[in-house]
Amino acid sequence: MELFLARKFRGHRLFGFFYLVQFAMQFYLLATDRKPELRRILNVTLGVSGFLQAIIACMTFTFLPKTYGQTQGYFSDRRTMSYDFIQENMFFSGMLAFQALYYTFPQYVPMPIELILVFFPYYSVRQLVAKTSFRGSYSSPKEMTERNRFFMRANLIAVKFFYVFAKWFQGFFCNYLIFLGALKAGAANEYLIQWMLLLGGWGTTIAMFLHTLKFKKYIGPRTGMLMYTGSFPFFIGCYIALTMLTLQYTNVLIMVMGGVMLNFIPYTSIKVCWQFVCFLYLLALREGTGSAWMKHIIGYRDNIMQGVNNPSL
Repeated sequence: MELFLARKFRGHRLFGFFYLVQFAMQFYLLATDRKPELRRILNVTLGVSGFLQAIIACMTFTFLPKTYGQTQGYFSDRRTMSYDFIQENMFFSGMLAFQALYYTFPQYVPMPIELILVFFPYYSVRQLVAKTSFRGSYSSPKEMTERNRFFMRANLIAVKFFYVFAKWFQGFFCNYLIFLGALKAGAANEYLIQWMLLLGGWGTTIAMFLHTLKFKKYIGPRTGMLMYTGSFPFFIGCYIALTMLTLQYTNVLIMVMGGVMLNFIPYTSIKVCWQFVCFLYLLALREGTGSAWMKHIIGYRDNIMQGVNNPSL
């Protein structure tokens, strides 16, 4: 308990402990499939608590080195994380908190907020905090010791590509479906979404706690990295399950896959235009003006599947 009760940075430590208690409780309830009403509450409080903890960290650890977007420090076995990475984590934990609130209370989110945080978060609020560079982190000789260089670089490259898919599936795909009303609290897919949001907490808030354990030498750098990247298969499993549960929205999935491919090009204007197209199309579907087109696409897909299943046709 000394890790949480020490006088230095006490506010950050105690609030972190409060988050861990909620996380453990939600994990237990999901693993045993108990108390759906309490899980629904924890869904929101976990997201909000994680965001508040990120804000507290930004206010507390202002003395950490500023690398001005060059390196992260989190994936290093030689030094602590940079202040830039803590700021960056505030954005991602904030987006997770928004998703939990949006999923639970979509009726209270006005259109301007939807436009900004569902479709254009990376071209609006993302610009308010620092960015860090994966390339700068794995190419810097100061980030890793020679003993762990290959291991840490390999994991860092895996993290880079995973971030892209998490951005589009955990972020955009889920938010698009919430925008359409396909995902909502109380629906049949709620159990899966709760697992996804809990895993999101592991990838944002718990990830920072893992770094603390590594910095305090409770765990080694390789163990810390594996505890972080070891969660990726669970994320991917959830993304596959979500895709299977929402097969009637294959058009939205195609839009998301298009966004994944555009993510690797340097032209921001094209990405912004793509988001405008996504917004207008999904808005048309939600308002009903695109329902006829939607039915046509689903009917066309069903005809194809019928032909595949019955070659004699």
